[in-house]
Amino acid sequence: MDFFNRLWAPQCEFTDGLHFNDLLKGIVTSVDTTGDIVLVFDDGILSGGSGTGRIRAFETDEIASLADADFKARYPASWTQSQGKVYDTLGRFAGVVVSTSQRGRTEFRADDGVIPLSRDPMSLRNGTNWVYVGSRSRLNQGRGVSPLAAAINCLTDIHEIAASETQAAKMNAQLVGQIYESEQNGVDTASIPDAFKRVTDDAGAEIPESEVDDTVEFSLEEMEAIGAHFDKMPPGLKMELLDTKRPNSNMPAYLDWLLGQAAATMGMTRVYSTLKAETSYTAFRGEQCLAWPTFEEAQKNLERDVCDWAAVCAIHWAMANGGLDASLPDGWERRLLWSWPKAREVDERTAVNATREKLQIGLTTYRRELGPDADKMLAEWASEIERFNALGIPHPAQQTVAGAVIEK
Repeated sequence: MDFFNRLWAPQCEFTDGLHFNDLLKGIVTSVDTTGDIVLVFDDGILSGGSGTGRIRAFETDEIASLADADFKARYPASWTQSQGKVYDTLGRFAGVVVSTSQRGRTEFRADDGVIPLSRDPMSLRNGTNWVYVGSRSRLNQGRGVSPLAAAINCLTDIHEIAASETQAAKMNAQLVGQIYESEQNGVDTASIPDAFKRVTDDAGAEIPESEVDDTVEFSLEEMEAIGAHFDKMPPGLKMELLDTKRPNSNMPAYLDWLLGQAAATMGMTRVYSTLKAETSYTAFRGEQCLAWPTFEEAQKNLERDVCDWAAVCAIHWAMANGGLDASLPDGWERRLLWSWPKAREVDERTAVNATREKLQIGLTTYRRELGPDADKMLAEWASEIERFNALGIPHPAQQTVAGAVIEK
């Protein structure tokens, strides 16, 4: 697979020359957000001649039905179409219509850069130069539907709550208090502290300071003299400070709960929806284990729908055009093996010990643990051991956990 990994994969995408890894990530994102995607391998179908050997992706808005007259001119009379997917006489999926120049339309014309794709419904997908990848939740569904559709209500609630709380917080940041008009003859003396009153008699005349009761300790002027800042409210009005509690202190926990509900529709747990590892080691690993089947299924879908197909197309194209001089055994297309990322361990020591025990009692093999490069890695390991022995240095594989050398 050196040709595939080192020569073809680094620039396998038709439009931007993306790496195969980036192409796979883009496919996952497209299917999860819009529901489906069509991949076409350019063996000449896009650029003519022998083609470029690269993959062109057609997203959801580049897939549509053909105008009736154009469809009848390009497909058998008994075939039908629905939303860009083509079905044969028996109702089997047999083709799809994509466009290289139009997007967002429900119907294409023949001069819209249309590529009418078709295949024998009974043939293997790996034998064609295109593949349809869609998210399906039931049989005979037709076009793929985004799995996010089930989470859209939760996501909408999150957006609206966060937006409302943000607007409330902005307004509260500018408000200090509210001014009320007194209902007691225009003056609410009970709401004004003694130090802020102008001392008057019953007729309203101001009492000389010498005759003022000693209970009035400060005047407004004295308050200003010591640096106090305040607004002098007109008689009959009072001010009450607002109790600003926005954003709501309970909002983060509630939004985390809503995020968890949305993530659950995708098979994700709380640690993935909130990106917070706040629980114990056991609880954290439990959440990882609950979510891991979702990753395994996504990896297997990519392997079956895209990776196997892409490798077969690329290798056949290279062999046919002189890019690869190799003689492969019959049925090699069914022997492809892919190495996928595994869940990272929180406690590496515990994971290593568990793997060692599995190897000892035959529950796994080095090939399964090391992947496609197992033979190469084991040969390097054996070579290292010989080199260590020649230099008189004990190799870690020949030592006990305590460091004692294991005699041969």
